[in-house]
Amino acid sequence: MSKPPIKFSFDSSSLDKKLKKMSKQVKEVSKPRKISADVVLTDKWIASHTTKNSLAQFENDAPFDGDFSDPKLINESNSYVSSISKYRSFEDMLHSATDDWIASQLKF
Repeated sequence: MSKPPIKFSFDSSSLDKKLKKMSKQVKEVSKPRKISADVVLTDKWIASHTTKNSLAQFENDAPFDGDFSDPKLINESNSYVSSISKYRSFEDMLHSATDDWIASQLKF
């Protein structure tokens, strides 16, 4: 003897409210703007995705002087990043951190 399927109903108004809130969050995060690297490369993110404990340590331990985004230092920055993380380049690492930041802003 088989059991009848479970039947239930729910009030979809709460779902509608959630979808509207999510849509508003997507619009807010999608606004064009410049975000500095330290907003997405937080100490917590750095500690969980590299062998360094903070953004300051990540920057101070770099074996070169200069900006990570300097085209003249791309090989050095990529080599450093790949030696302390799973990322092949600083750009890959920054993209991953940005994706994580966006997800945190959307609060899904």
